[in-house]
Amino acid sequence: MTDGSIENSPAPDNKTEHKLTNSLPQSDIRSEDELIDVRFLFVEVLKKWWLILIFVSFGIWNGIQNMHSFSPTYMARMLVMPIEEGSGAAAKQVGASATVVGAIAGINFSGGQSSTKLDRLIHSTKTLELAKVLDRKYNLMHKLYGGSWDEKTQTWKRPVGERFEWRERVNAYLKLPTWSPPNIESLSGFIAGSFKADDVEGTPYKSLTFTHADPDKALYYLKMIYNESNDYIRRQDEVERSNRRNYLEDRLNSTNIKEFRDALVNFLAEEARKDMMAQGNLRGVARVLDPPYVSSRKTSPSMLVFVGFPAVFAAAISVALILLFVLIRKE
Repeated sequence: MTDGSIENSPAPDNKTEHKLTNSLPQSDIRSEDELIDVRFLFVEVLKKWWLILIFVSFGIWNGIQNMHSFSPTYMARMLVMPIEEGSGAAAKQVGASATVVGAIAGINFSGGQSSTKLDRLIHSTKTLELAKVLDRKYNLMHKLYGGSWDEKTQTWKRPVGERFEWRERVNAYLKLPTWSPPNIESLSGFIAGSFKADDVEGTPYKSLTFTHADPDKALYYLKMIYNESNDYIRRQDEVERSNRRNYLEDRLNSTNIKEFRDALVNFLAEEARKDMMAQGNLRGVARVLDPPYVSSRKTSPSMLVFVGFPAVFAAAISVALILLFVLIRKE
């Protein structure tokens, strides 16, 4: 009978169960195991909540200590805008002449550069050449690092102390930079790190700032760096104009082509106009919209940077250590 055959049918043995298990898709088995593993790891992390709390507390404590040791600074600020060059009828005439000269001589007088003189000024503050000018004119190295100068030996003093020596050994082992006497590169790094130029959103203006612990020095350095970099750019322009003028005069004396000579004459007239404007101090690198001043508010530490980030980083480190320990123990 049918019912009897069903009731009396033998139960599947272990081999049959093993075959049925093997016939299941391996992806289903793996996904089930992975789900169990994720739950297991999550539970293990929750069990070690006290360890995460210790790490986060240490991160917060370290951030608070860094906020306590933060040195507020004053910020000197000024607002400038670039001066556009080459406007008006004279510029158009010179532009037409440039096409003629460029076509005949194969030279591009326009340069094709979109950067302004103000951009050049900002870039010059990061150069070693300007740092040399400032040190030569204002003895800036000794003003900044004078406390480390030994008058007897005429050398820079090396810092002393166990903490300094320990840091030096660690840096040497990790192939990190160790202490070296201050030099022009150090001075250039100080200027580039303290002098900033930020765009004013929606305008062509630039906000130039300099930060220092002393408000008077912040204002002094901002004025000094701006004025000296301004003069530095002007001297570069004078040399370039002199070279261009000499070149144009040589070509004018060596050619008989009327169109070429007319174009060269226009160029020479433009160079003469630029020289006259420069000598009369009528054309600067930038126009000052807001003269230099010192903000009454000192800089303050950011709670998110000094406390928030270390706390999150400490929590991530603690979770990673817990997972690593669990996986090693499970193996």
